[in-house]
Amino acid sequence: MIAVTARSDEIMIAPSPRLGFSLWIRILRVIMVTVFFLMLFVPQTRPISSMVFWLSLSLNVILMCWGMFLPNSQLFGFVFHKGDPDRSTVALTFDDGPHPDSTVRILDILQSQQIRATFFVVGQKAELHPAVVQRMVFEGHEVENHTWNHPATLAVFPLYTLKRIVHDLDRCNKMIRALTEREPLFVRFPAGIKNLPLMTAAKRLNLVVAGFSVRAYDSAGRVSAERIRTRVLERVFPGAIIVLHDSYTRTGRQASTPTIEALPGIITCLKEAGYHFVTLKALYNPVSEGQSLPGSGV
Repeated sequence: MIAVTARSDEIMIAPSPRLGFSLWIRILRVIMVTVFFLMLFVPQTRPISSMVFWLSLSLNVILMCWGMFLPNSQLFGFVFHKGDPDRSTVALTFDDGPHPDSTVRILDILQSQQIRATFFVVGQKAELHPAVVQRMVFEGHEVENHTWNHPATLAVFPLYTLKRIVHDLDRCNKMIRALTEREPLFVRFPAGIKNLPLMTAAKRLNLVVAGFSVRAYDSAGRVSAERIRTRVLERVFPGAIIVLHDSYTRTGRQASTPTIEALPGIITCLKEAGYHFVTLKALYNPVSEGQSLPGSGV
């Protein structure tokens, strides 16, 4: 069953879902700054001082890990991970492509279902398969930034210098512009990992950091098509951003067959539940997308 019943009434134009940081996020930031100064200036000559130091250090490490590894954490800056909950729209997104076989098969499914999706492409792969990227745009899909080469060792990527990160993202941006004649709006970092330099680099390039609401964990060989389908349908809600994979960078292989097999059922079930598929840009700013595809509901 679908976890949340979609609205069946007419969808109204809603304001952009971009919101300021909540008070509790600001409080956490203040705590991190306070912890930093405590670590520097609290003398450790007494047991209580030593305890404060280690508690402060532990809290700092916990907050840093939470901000870095929780995909939708707002600790280091704004992450767009869901749209307006009052509109029965969802965004279908794909990471790690393009691939000349699996991405094409996914595009065929989307075309047959008459819906639009958003593809977060790896710049290096886009350079190798330009025709696939151009087909995405021709058929009304959105192409966004997923870094230039999607570092195989994800733990190393956040350790890059700010200059290197900006270069990496900008190189992918330039490839997308060259192939699509459009300016990327979003970036999604590999596995949703982020830190202050990554967020700063995105801001410098005027990119909105994208997270996700529904994750199928459709890595190669892990799950069946039925499990992928069930995970998506059980976790979906109005305004959700669904992430699947049309390729796997670390293995160099195409998307697993179960992902492709699960996709038609996911789309059909969500349509029957009253959901409408939009691009990530349309979910971010509903008034920005004036065109529609037959059956897209936009």
